[in-house]
Amino acid sequence: MTRGAPTIGCAKMELCCESRGGHCVAPFDVNFDDYNVVQPDIVVVLNDHRPRIQSEGLRGAPDLAVEILSLSTASRDTVYKRALFHRFGVREYWIVDPEKETVECYKRAAEGFEGGPVEKIHSGLLPGFEMELERVFR
Repeated sequence: MTRGAPTIGCAKMELCCESRGGHCVAPFDVNFDDYNVVQPDIVVVLNDHRPRIQSEGLRGAPDLAVEILSLSTASRDTVYKRALFHRFGVREYWIVDPEKETVECYKRAAEGFEGGPVEKIHSGLLPGFEMELERVFR
């Protein structure tokens, strides 16, 4: 039984993003190209990539994409979007499963994403951001 929608500590993420000159937005169109447009649940764009933020959404890859699974989106989020995120250079990808109360954190590697389920969420992109799973699913 799910206790509620996960929060992912958006306020804390936003503070960490700002300290790196980044921006945390949700939801937000990500336009990889004219044919591949998705809307992750949360995207983080660091200051180095701020020019990618356009009036129609993000043009290019976010630094971090977070997907919160639901029955209707789980397959698309974990297969299609995962491949798309790797292809277009998303550096980190997190999958949040409210039903199982799990979070998987992945970092981009040459042949896909490396990582898996975690007990504590942290990011090499957001120094100082750390969150226990119990705070995500309250």
